[in-house]
Amino acid sequence: MNVKVGFLVAILLVPLMNGFSQPVSTFQLAWASYTVAENGGSGDITVTRSGDTSSMITVDYTTRDGTATAGADYNAQSGTLTFAAGETNNTFAIPIIDDGFVEDDETVNLTLSNPTGGAMLGAQSNAVLTIRDNEIPIVVDTIRTVHSIRVSLISRAPSECFR
Repeated sequence: MNVKVGFLVAILLVPLMNGFSQPVSTFQLAWASYTVAENGGSGDITVTRSGDTSSMITVDYTTRDGTATAGADYNAQSGTLTFAAGETNNTFAIPIIDDGFVEDDETVNLTLSNPTGGAMLGAQSNAVLTIRDNEIPIVVDTIRTVHSIRVSLISRAPSECFR
């Protein structure tokens, strides 16, 4: 019985002696969803760091198609954010392509991964960027257009209609 108690005490004390008692760094995306206008240039994504901020550590980020298509609606991004000691916020940008098409709003999936230095990913390691379409649909009234052309042709001399 003393062995089991001694073993349990040893398990509990080892992390304290190895410095694991301090809170580790946690990375997460600041928001579950971000929004940018299609003609807004880029979507700026904020990543936060909480817990232990005493050393430099990194976290990777990447974009993935939702309903938006990389190369047509946005430029795919992936990279590594470096947080200096004491730094708690960092950002990366996703360039948006204004394609000139009338379409529904589209989405890009955002993911954090591979934290270094013993850091962890927080609950918000995934998010969605919504690209709001900026084109205005043009509605053509075909009845009035045809009527307008017919009136135009009737009111002109035949030689003026087909030049």
